[in-house]
Amino acid sequence: MVHYLLQVPEDVSAPVTVEVRLQYRKFDTAYMKHVYGKEFVNDLPIMTLAEDRVTFPVLGGEAEVKNAPSAIPEWQRWNDYGIGLLLKGGKTKGEQPLLDVRAFEVVRNLPIDPGLPQRHPQHGAI
Repeated sequence: MVHYLLQVPEDVSAPVTVEVRLQYRKFDTAYMKHVYGKEFVNDLPIMTLAEDRVTFPVLGGEAEVKNAPSAIPEWQRWNDYGIGLLLKGGKTKGEQPLLDVRAFEVVRNLPIDPGLPQRHPQHGAI
């Protein structure tokens, strides 16, 4: 999980659009140059695993911002975020568990697709 801070210049009043791509190439080029020498060229393809585009409103701006709805249900995004927080761990004691709990509280309060299997704690089964 990665968090970014975007600093917008004070004179910007229009919405800001951010486009991101997660790309992957098999074998790290720096590592392979260490193994095979400086002449190594990694010509394996770069694959785009995911991409997205989001427009953020700017404080004081007049324009209305509408982003396309996500194909991933909201409860699943929050659940994945909570799992990412659990795996990441916190920098200070008590910081991360509080965020983990809040993320899962959001999931608990969101409607879940009735077609998905549900956990029944009283029976210990899914």
